[in-house]
Amino acid sequence: MDEKIKNLFLEVEKVHPFSTGEFFSFFGFSRHSNFKRFFEDPKFYKDLIFDGYDTINKRSATTIHFNRSFFLFLCEKKKISKEPYEKFYLEYKKQKIEIETNDFPTLKKDAFHNLNIYNRPAGKYYNHSLNTINLAEAILIDPFDAYKFCAVELKWQITPSGMNILNSYSRDSTTQIPFFHFDSKMYQERNEFLQLLRFFKEKYPLPSLSLELLDFYYQSIKTMLDRQISIDHKKEFYASKRKRRESIIVDFKSPELKKLYREGAMMFHPDKNPEGLELFKTFNRLYNTGQMSSMKLMIKKYL
Repeated sequence: MDEKIKNLFLEVEKVHPFSTGEFFSFFGFSRHSNFKRFFEDPKFYKDLIFDGYDTINKRSATTIHFNRSFFLFLCEKKKISKEPYEKFYLEYKKQKIEIETNDFPTLKKDAFHNLNIYNRPAGKYYNHSLNTINLAEAILIDPFDAYKFCAVELKWQITPSGMNILNSYSRDSTTQIPFFHFDSKMYQERNEFLQLLRFFKEKYPLPSLSLELLDFYYQSIKTMLDRQISIDHKKEFYASKRKRRESIIVDFKSPELKKLYREGAMMFHPDKNPEGLELFKTFNRLYNTGQMSSMKLMIKKYL
C-alpha cells in the first residue's frame, strides 16, 4: 500500500490523486458510504480553512477525490503515522516547484501572462510569478498569513514591485486574496524576492517541513532569476549588435562609400576581371563591414 500511496503522491499532474473508493479501509472504515459521510460532516473540518483557493476535494459520480494535504490531515485524525507520507509529500512539492520554475515561455508583447510586469517587451520570461501567494503555496502556509506578515513585519525594509488582489477570474473561486508581487523588468526588484525568502526563514515561525521547502524554493528561484538575467543580457547584446549593424547600413548611404565600391567593382567584378572572383569576395566583405580604409588600400594595391 505504501508504494501505491507514494506513486499517487508523485503524480504531479493530479491535484486530487486519492479517492474514497480506494482508501476507505486504509482509514479504518468498513464501508465506502461511511467514509463519504465522514467527508460530509463539517465537525471534522474545524482545523482546515476553506477559502476556495485550494479545494481539498472534488466529487466524481459517487466517489470523492481528495488532495495530498487532506490525506495527511486524515492520517493525523485517524492516529496513523504520517511521517513516511510527509516524505512523499516533500518530494512531490519539490518536483512541482522545479517544474514551475523551469517554465520559460516566449511571450509576445501583448500576450496573456501571469507576471505583473508592465510595458513588458516581447521575449522569453519565467512563468512562475514572484508573489506571496506562490510563496505560501510552495512552503505550505496560508496566503493570507503570508500577506499579513509582509504588511506588518517588513515595515518596507523589502520593497515589492506592487500589491494586487487575486480575483475570481484568475481562479475558480470568489475569494479575493491580497498579495505582494516582485515581478519587474529591473533585476534589483526581482532580487528583492530572494531577500524576502531569507526574511521568512529568519522571522516566520515555520515547521521543519516548510523550512526544508523554503530552502529548496530559495535555490529554485535563484536559479530561475539567474537564467532570466542571462536571457536579458543576451537580448541586450543582440539589440546592441543590431544597432551597430544598423549604423553600418546608414554608413552605406555615404556617397564616398558608394563611389569607392563602384570603383572597386570595376576592377574586381568577374564580369570585368574573369580572374578577380576571390578578390571581389574580399572587397565585398570589406564593403559590408564599412571598412573604407581597407577598401582604398586594396584598390591602390591592384590599380
